[in-house]
Amino acid sequence: MLGRAAYVLVITQVPAGEAPLWVREKWLDLTLPLANPMAGKSLTGGVLTGPRTRWDRLKALLFGGLSVRRGWAVPVEPAIEVLHRSSPEAAQWWRENAPHLFTGHRRFLFRLEEGELRRL
Repeated sequence: MLGRAAYVLVITQVPAGEAPLWVREKWLDLTLPLANPMAGKSLTGGVLTGPRTRWDRLKALLFGGLSVRRGWAVPVEPAIEVLHRSSPEAAQWWRENAPHLFTGHRRFLFRLEEGELRRL
């Protein structure tokens, strides 16, 4: 089994998603902490159009408003801290346009082809 602290994700492709292209481009080449060193399947929704509250997530789960995707889970707050060091403007975009992502233990899901697992 891979050790949790021994691996990071390096973003190698501009991620897909609902954020503007200029914001998504700022993830390129960043090294991000992983929530889990193994890629996995997750229920996902759009960062802008997806459910924002627990109640919304429950409704989306019950009525098919979420998609199952496979990828690398990255905790939102530490990822935004890394992004802020290289692009404060892009980090600010996330804080202003997706504040719901900063509650609880939310995660970004980067697709498998968008990142590369690397050992520290």
